[in-house]
Amino acid sequence: MSLKRIAVFGGTGNLGPDIVGALEQAKFDVTVLSRSAEHPAHLPRGVTIKQVKDFTSVSELTEVLQGQDAVVAVPGPVGIPLQHHVIDAAVAAGVKYFLPSEFGSRTDNAHARKLPVFAGKLKVQDQLEKLAQEGKISYVFVNTGAFFDWGLDMGFLITDVLGQKPISLYNGGDVEFSTSTLADIGKAVVGILQKPEQFRNRFVTVNSAVVTQNQLIAAAKKVVPDAPFNTTPVDTEVVLQKSLETIKSGQGDIHGAMLGGLMSAIFNPSYGGKFPQEDSHTLGLGIDQAGVEAVVAKSIQKKQQAK
Repeated sequence: MSLKRIAVFGGTGNLGPDIVGALEQAKFDVTVLSRSAEHPAHLPRGVTIKQVKDFTSVSELTEVLQGQDAVVAVPGPVGIPLQHHVIDAAVAAGVKYFLPSEFGSRTDNAHARKLPVFAGKLKVQDQLEKLAQEGKISYVFVNTGAFFDWGLDMGFLITDVLGQKPISLYNGGDVEFSTSTLADIGKAVVGILQKPEQFRNRFVTVNSAVVTQNQLIAAAKKVVPDAPFNTTPVDTEVVLQKSLETIKSGQGDIHGAMLGGLMSAIFNPSYGGKFPQEDSHTLGLGIDQAGVEAVVAKSIQKKQQAK
């Protein structure tokens, strides 16, 4: 199986530009599906933009996907259900390969699969697995762990290294978890599409590094040693139970409750947050301790410049 023409759904979001850029640099013919016909300034000029006015229209999507070999889907949470229409259109257009919007925690873990935050992803998996069994398309489910650089920038992995608020320290802060830079995720997608038979119809687990929150805090202290680095202990099981109660009631901060489940997927070892390394090694991914510290330092410097 040879893949050359790649369509990207969600190519203008947080992760999309890094994947689009990596594909373009690897000499794939890249088409980004977008609601707008304008070429986004942050995407390479060499990629094609195809406007899709209605992402629920299988007929419109089928026309746009004609001639494409593979689809990489990276929409945000709102766009997860729209993948069902894109998949139907991909099959109708003769697309060979589909990478759905996984790119996060291990959704093949039995505990993680019970979390409401992943329900939409599991429905997409079911659809693709059925179609693959029928010989209509191949897929890869790419699990990357938490986004490393983006997660630091957003205060997701360690909440506030500049000392404005206490850092939420989950389960003691020494839980090892996998994390990937956006650039490495783009590199992984390229590697998979260059050797599609090697990875087809399975989960692929990759990361840039395995770290702990306390290791990240130690790296941050090298950059801003005078920051207070106050911490607040947080038990993911307590957070999860409160989150499930909120979701069940249908009232309150549902989005926040979904994120509460995500904290378990990352920081509770039972949820498989520390990945096996075989796929990362095969795809040539990984950064050493100096690389980890460099990512932390860059994130802090960006926050300092923004103040």
